Amino acid sequence: MSGLKAIDPIDRQETLGGMAHRSLRSALMAGNFRPGEKITIRAVAAVLNVSMTPAREALFNLVAEGILELDQNRTVRIPALTPERVAEITAIRLSLEKLATEAATAIIDDETVDRIEAFHNELVDHFAAKDYTAMIEANWKVHFTLYEAAGMPTLLKMIESLWLTVGSYLVTIYPDFATPADGLPHHEKLIGALRTRNASVAAQAIATDIQFSAEALTRAVAHHEERRLHGTFPISRKL
Repeated sequence: MSGLKAIDPIDRQETLGGMAHRSLRSALMAGNFRPGEKITIRAVAAVLNVSMTPAREALFNLVAEGILELDQNRTVRIPALTPERVAEITAIRLSLEKLATEAATAIIDDETVDRIEAFHNELVDHFAAKDYTAMIEANWKVHFTLYEAAGMPTLLKMIESLWLTVGSYLVTIYPDFATPADGLPHHEKLIGALRTRNASVAAQAIATDIQFSAEALTRAVAHHEERRLHGTFPISRKL
């Protein structure tokens, strides 16, 4: 029994805070919030069926990560992007995601490539059905299945944080600011390069895909900033 004395007891609230944190990250990644939207501790606690403590922990951890912002009134909000911010994020994404792609291509196995191709096929099906929310989720799976294969967890977390920063705009890109069909060849080129373990071609395919989405994102950001200034931006509260 003496050895057990050195083990800290399980903190259930901390566990719930972690679960709430993951749920919020998933909702942000899926684009369930809108730029500038206010998120209250009480609302998070109610939707996730947890107490105020884990809800507060989850929100303020996301603030600390730079995913959410705390305004001068201590209100937690979804940050609104600017074209300049998109350009900065894009430059960082290009560097990090090309690195992850090159590392993954060197060690990826055929089973993982098959999974990436299956997710791409799901994306194509969702595009045909005009289910853009599901399409974005499938796109996320394509990219992060690849990046996870690199075996670099710190790099993966950095990339995920960048995607979370732009998540609130993703569902607004299609179909007004980009045609999904124009982006499909980038994934097809990527999958072909992964099959032959050609790291440079795979990295270039990822770079082209990032630049394609960044151009659409810049157009969406400019449009929604104009709508926000005129008070016509819709608010979503789905978690």
